[in-house]
Parts: sequence; C-alpha cells; structure tokens
Amino acid sequence: MKVKTGKGANHARQVAGILAEAGCDERVQVAGLLHDVVEDTPRTVEDIRDQFGPAVAALVAAVTEDATIDKYRERKQALREQVVRGGPDAIDIALADKIASLRHALTTHTPLAKRKLAHYGMTVAMSADARHPDLARQAEALLAAYSAGRDGSAPVG
Repeated sequence: MKVKTGKGANHARQVAGILAEAGCDERVQVAGLLHDVVEDTPRTVEDIRDQFGPAVAALVAAVTEDATIDKYRERKQALREQVVRGGPDAIDIALADKIASLRHALTTHTPLAKRKLAHYGMTVAMSADARHPDLARQAEALLAAYSAGRDGSAPVG
C-alpha cells in the first residue's frame, strides 16, 4: 500500500505529539495516533474498539470521513459536522491533524489544493468548542503562514 506524502506513521506520531504538547490525556493521544487507521488501512472502528476500548474507538470514528460520499465538499462537510458531534476531544484531534499537515507542507514546500486549504479553514472556524483552544490558534497561524508563503504556483491535489 502506497502512503501519501506527509501521511503514515510519522504523521500519526506528530498528531499524537501535538496533542500531548497541548495537554490532552492519553486516551486522546492514542486516538490521535490512530486517527487515520480506518481510512488508510483495512482496520475498522470495531478493530480499534477491540484493541483500545470504546472511548478511543469513538474518537477515531468521529474523525474518520465517510468514504461512501463521493463529492469532496460534501464528504468534508459531513466530516466536520461529525467531528463537532464527537465533542471537544474530537475537535482537538482534527486540529492537531491539520497542524501536522500544515507543518509538513510548510517545511517541505508541498503545495496544497485550494479546496484542502478551504477545508482546513472551515475546520478551524468550527473549533470554538475545542478543549484546547491553543490548537485552533496554532492551526490558524499555520494557515496564515502557508497563505503568505505561497509563491503563486498552481495548487495540487
């Protein structure tokens, strides 16, 4: 299985580390470490529940997009709504994911698609109920830095 640039185990560890630095409890950190497992591997939410318990599984489920929704905008809108329903810890995980992805894009000069940046911005905008509001501030600052540093080349993705 091919791992997307900026994703995989290193990305997962970065998300968990961002959550740890923010002061999130171990359950949230574990869910952050596993946040892409259902989307990117054959594992299911039930597998996560069996191995890590219902609380971690519920958080992973809250941040896992519905692959049956074909249209990007609809899928991402549904994901954001699902994250909000998942509560403050799910919002923290979603923000940590965006922080890790933006840090990667900034350090590697990886272009991000306009629609992805729009999704990131809407994720930050819906984060008023985050348990750790500094995560929203970090994501917002990284989005601004990315936008300021763009060289005008066509986005990809």
